[in-house]
Amino acid sequence: MMHLALISTLILGAALNVVGLKINTTRHEAPIVRGNPTDVYYEVSLLYKTSTKVRGWLIGTPSKDGVGVEIRANFWGFPDEGPYQYHIHEAPIPANGDCAAAGPHLDPYKRGETPPCDIDAPESCQVGDLSGKHGPIWIAPGEAFVVKYTDFFLSTSPANPAYFGNRSIVLHTANGTRLNCGNFREDPSNCCRGNH
Repeated sequence: MMHLALISTLILGAALNVVGLKINTTRHEAPIVRGNPTDVYYEVSLLYKTSTKVRGWLIGTPSKDGVGVEIRANFWGFPDEGPYQYHIHEAPIPANGDCAAAGPHLDPYKRGETPPCDIDAPESCQVGDLSGKHGPIWIAPGEAFVVKYTDFFLSTSPANPAYFGNRSIVLHTANGTRLNCGNFREDPSNCCRGNH
């Protein structure tokens, strides 16, 4: 009888431990953003730097129904040894163009960088990890990277922790070297083109 009670206690303890692990791994999940203001348009152009030929732009507009943000991007001028990553970072780039000043990735739910983002579970990734959620930049030498997708975890509302309009984007090599960067800015003159 005592042996059965010990086994039951061990099984119950293991089950609670598994439940605890599941709770711990899901507590950092980003919620799907609904109710995004639909009258805004954010764009970023990579800086003109003599230290790199990487150039391009990224546009973020709310989806028609206000759920998530439609991303359109075009980047070119990469060295030949990809793949490359691109992320929204917490801080804007200063006037001197120092991409390192962008700080860490946008991560309002404190997920961290380990383990790596799972493309099949984008809600579990850092909000700013665009290449982790939607795929890295894979291109043939001399080709441009052009992409369009909806990211359900970004916000166009300054009141939301997943807001990106006052932040920056940084393009990285696979080892984390920052190739180029730029700041998002709101552009009312282009608001919502192609969106309504």
